[in-house]
Amino acid sequence: MLGEERGQTGESSRRWIVDGIDGTADFAAGTLDWGTLIALEVDGDVVVGVCDLPAHGRRYWAVRGGGAFRADGSIETGRRIGVSAGRDLRMARSYVPPEEWLPDARARAIASSLASATKPEPQQDHPALQVAAGSYELAVFLSAGPWDLAAPALIVQEAGGRFTDISGRLDLNSGTAIFSNGHLHDELLRIVAGM
Repeated sequence: MLGEERGQTGESSRRWIVDGIDGTADFAAGTLDWGTLIALEVDGDVVVGVCDLPAHGRRYWAVRGGGAFRADGSIETGRRIGVSAGRDLRMARSYVPPEEWLPDARARAIASSLASATKPEPQQDHPALQVAAGSYELAVFLSAGPWDLAAPALIVQEAGGRFTDISGRLDLNSGTAIFSNGHLHDELLRIVAGM
């Protein structure tokens, strides 16, 4: 198991990657923007992802090769979700992290460039899940752990989108992520590479 609070425990070809409370500050403040992120990794490949947002009454999930789903309220009412078809970066609805999530000067430069190149919009849900459901074309994380990324990455991929770190690698451990609808991903990587 790998978790934000306790790190890695045990060794196996199967590993649970868990963020028990994603959005701890929001949880402690009594606001709604927190959830539980759970992923199952088998032989280094994430094969199941669940993101439960109980304060919003929403759950997202995916199984490798089986599509991505969202339920509002009862889990039995889940519906298949998919990324948007947007291909114009200037019109792309985006999540760019706020100042407190930008760890250094390069992260600030990347955030500024992406905010200028796209249309940042207020966050209504976990940003990666908004990409999966088609309400953002892209979301960027510049300070994140594998427990923040594993489950949402699979859900975005199964919804038809792409996930990489900011160098274009499929790496949950680099501390960065780009989630996109897929159509804009290479253009985003080119912008980041210029920073």
